[in-house]
Amino acid sequence: MVAKGLILANAAEPSGPGALDLLRTHHLLPVGNTPILFHAFDALRRSGIRDVAIVVAPHTRDAIAEAVSGGAAWGLQVTHIAEPRPGGAADALLAAEDFLDGSACLVQPADALLKADIAALVEEVESDESDALVLVCHDRSSGERAVPAGAAAVSAGEGVIAPLAAVGRRPDLRAMGNGGAPITNGSLPPGVVITGANVLGAGVIARARRGLREARGAQGLAPVFDALRHDGARVHTRLVHGWHHYRGDVDELLRMNRMILDELEEAGDAARESRFAGSQIEGRVAIHPTAQIEAAVIRGPAIIGAGAAVIDAYIGPYTSIGDGARIEGAEIEHSIVLPGASVLHIGGRLGTSVIGRGAKVFRDFSIPRTLRLQVGDGAQVSLR
Repeated sequence: MVAKGLILANAAEPSGPGALDLLRTHHLLPVGNTPILFHAFDALRRSGIRDVAIVVAPHTRDAIAEAVSGGAAWGLQVTHIAEPRPGGAADALLAAEDFLDGSACLVQPADALLKADIAALVEEVESDESDALVLVCHDRSSGERAVPAGAAAVSAGEGVIAPLAAVGRRPDLRAMGNGGAPITNGSLPPGVVITGANVLGAGVIARARRGLREARGAQGLAPVFDALRHDGARVHTRLVHGWHHYRGDVDELLRMNRMILDELEEAGDAARESRFAGSQIEGRVAIHPTAQIEAAVIRGPAIIGAGAAVIDAYIGPYTSIGDGARIEGAEIEHSIVLPGASVLHIGGRLGTSVIGRGAKVFRDFSIPRTLRLQVGDGAQVSLR
């Protein structure tokens, strides 16, 4: 495979919850105790892509350079391409034209997870079946199922790639772009939306240069693909499952965390029981060797980071406890606790929450009993 990877970290930071980790860009927020960006690198490596560029802007450049360096930790060769200001996907593609040098490429935001057979997607483009693949997914907010029962599906790899068959009046996604409606969310079947990831064929950047220049500043590439289609290019769509894109929505971050934790493997019971005598560890739970676990109940899938302490506490499913975090005398589930945070003796169960880096959630037993909060911009506090 000669394809390359292009990771986009040049868009403006999301507002509100995007400030969960003030020390880093939101692309480095952890899900499953690993930064979102690093999951993208892992997926590229597994697909066989080794040459990767990441497009950064002033607000992301330093943090990403420090975290990623040259990519040796993933077995990748990572090139950093600096943009002078935040921009969109078109800006990033134009900036990366010399790096791509006419190669096919996977384009993906740095703050997104794509669970798909990337190698199969790239192979399809490289086999000259398509000039570009626009990846689409089910829209979770619509509550609709895009593929009706009995619809034909063509799978590849783990079955995550499926052209949407034409059923009734619903259009055939594979055929879209070769005539008819343009590739926009409004032209897709109900419950299907465009993701932020695409696979581009060799030489497409040069062919689309004019459209890319006109689309500078926009986050999506739909107008560019529509222009290519009218120019005779073979632009197809593919339905992928397991697409998540963090744009400042805490619920989406928790969904991403859940997806990663679902991939944890079962640990050996004998070794675990001898190490954590006095605690109950059930299901798929990953615990760092330096973590401290005492009189705790942990039910997976869950992950406990390096130097974390879980004492007299309950950790429920789909919870990530970051490095150096402390959970004591508390119950928490379906949550993310960032590094250095602590949850202490809160007198109730914390759920569906994200606790920021170094934050402290605790009960003050002094009198008079009063709620005392230090709440930043965009935060949400629910008291029940």
